[in-house]
Amino acid sequence: MAGKFFKLKFFRETFLGNFLTFSISAFESNLLWLFPFFFFSFIFRKTLLFEALFGVITYSFIFSTIVLGGLAFAIVRIISDFIYLNQPRKIYENYSGAVFLVFFVSLASGYIFFHDYHYREIAMFLFMGLSVLQVNSLFVGAIEKTYLTLFSVGASFSLVALFFNFFKNNINEKMGIMAFAMSISLSVFILNVVITKYLKSTTQIRFDFLKLIGKNPELLLIGYLYYLSYWIDNIVLWIQRGIEVAPGIVIYPDYDFPLFITSVSFIPSIVLINLNIETIFLEKYLAFFSSIKSNKPLNQIEENLRKLKLSIKHILFKVILVGITTLILNFSIAPFFKEWGILNENSILAFTVSSLGHFFNAVFVFLMIMCLYFGYYAEALKGNLIAFVVNFVVSWFFGKTILGIGFLVSFLSGSVFLLHKFDLKDLIFKIYSSQPHGLEKVKRISWKP
Repeated sequence: MAGKFFKLKFFRETFLGNFLTFSISAFESNLLWLFPFFFFSFIFRKTLLFEALFGVITYSFIFSTIVLGGLAFAIVRIISDFIYLNQPRKIYENYSGAVFLVFFVSLASGYIFFHDYHYREIAMFLFMGLSVLQVNSLFVGAIEKTYLTLFSVGASFSLVALFFNFFKNNINEKMGIMAFAMSISLSVFILNVVITKYLKSTTQIRFDFLKLIGKNPELLLIGYLYYLSYWIDNIVLWIQRGIEVAPGIVIYPDYDFPLFITSVSFIPSIVLINLNIETIFLEKYLAFFSSIKSNKPLNQIEENLRKLKLSIKHILFKVILVGITTLILNFSIAPFFKEWGILNENSILAFTVSSLGHFFNAVFVFLMIMCLYFGYYAEALKGNLIAFVVNFVVSWFFGKTILGIGFLVSFLSGSVFLLHKFDLKDLIFKIYSSQPHGLEKVKRISWKP
């Protein structure tokens, strides 16, 4: 993963190294966001942006994240466990199982979402491609062959560029969807070849991530609630003010498009979280638990805990700092979006409010990850439930007046809750009290004097 590179002196202490590290992490963990962003950025200059095309891609993008969202947390945990245990064979077996499951789930879901659309088969193909691409992006990081990930992205966008340059202004709605679907499929194919080449040692299929969900069902609920919290305001606006751009496809472009642009603008904050967790935090985290496992003196354990807390505060401070920088840039560039004809007056408001919402979403994501690292599943679940309910209620009653207000208030509320509940003060006591006491069960003996 990109965090491995960040440990090297060149990548840590030079501007070029930092830039490459951020780029690597961005491509590894945000493939699903970057594909539609570059696609629309390219065709916006080449041809008219068909509303139906935008609607199909929006549906595919949003619902594919929701469909896989519940599994993503468990899959990442399983990958991490098997990397730690040095068991690449089981990683590939679970990759096969995840692709198998996601393929059939997305096939059924795609049929439901695009049942009335006149290019249903192509839309379903795109939906399945985006869903499987998410699985690829989760597993490809275990290989640490980042240049191959970059190659898959470059090849896919080269295909799109050639397609649009060849047909130029003769592209219609169907051809646009096919171009995007084929670019996604090419990337899925390349990443699948990469994963198979470096991990495959068996044809067996495993579903260890489902067993993990069976033991910790909170992971499934946390994943689904987070992505529902993220997208529920879009769905509410589709119901209240949506425009049917194609049979069965209802969207609200004045909010959908600026929200997506804002999401991409905050990728640096998410990348920063990933890099710092993989390096600064993980080093202190492992040192703390290693000192407990090795029965080190209490004062050394407390010192490691102090360093661990400082690393968490340090990362949170950097996330806030980068988030504020992104806010300033977004607020500064918003008038130019209107001047260039990218966003209208209504969309500018949505872009501004959702920028504030994404600032708190970045804080929320970091705190949620910390809760998961320390086993505070109940707190993470409650935080996501609060975010979902608040976003739904506020968007339903006030979302038509102030676009994005539900998103802002929900993740602000969720962040405040997690910040209040995430407390490591009694962590040492909790860890020791949760350990087995070594008392073995014995058969009851009848004794008589």
